[in-house]
Amino acid sequence: MKPVVRGVLIAFMLLLSIGFVVIVAALFREARLEPGIAAGPDARRRGRIAGAAAAIVAAVSISLGNYWWTAEASTYAGYIYKPLQMTPSIISVPRVASGASRSRISPALQLSIHDPGWIFTRRVDDFVPDHDHLMHLFVVSPDLDRFWHLHPTAADSSASSSGR
Repeated sequence: MKPVVRGVLIAFMLLLSIGFVVIVAALFREARLEPGIAAGPDARRRGRIAGAAAAIVAAVSISLGNYWWTAEASTYAGYIYKPLQMTPSIISVPRVASGASRSRISPALQLSIHDPGWIFTRRVDDFVPDHDHLMHLFVVSPDLDRFWHLHPTAADSSASSSGR
């Protein structure tokens, strides 16, 4: 939650809580009085006791509400979709050109896929091919002046690589 929104909500919560305490204290202090008559010492004491009880009720309500909200938020966070995590690295791969007697070393992009672990039955190797490609990977340079469309190939169950 943004700090400004949090501050505004806390201010409203305090305003409502203080208003609740003041209303309850006034209710118990002045409910039995005739119009225009000032409250005596017993009525003022009754109002203070009721105001203190209302403050306790407000504090307990806010605490229980915070406990409930935190529990709901953590439960909800467990259900939010978490995508597979991918770690890129550059590796050296021997490549043999057709008709060549020697292989040469060329760089290749290796993508390691990791499950964040939010669903225990989830697999990281259950990709569905799209016209013979396991994935369409789009890479854009930081300056936004270059664009690559890659088709990684599976190297093992948790890593894919692309040299094209």
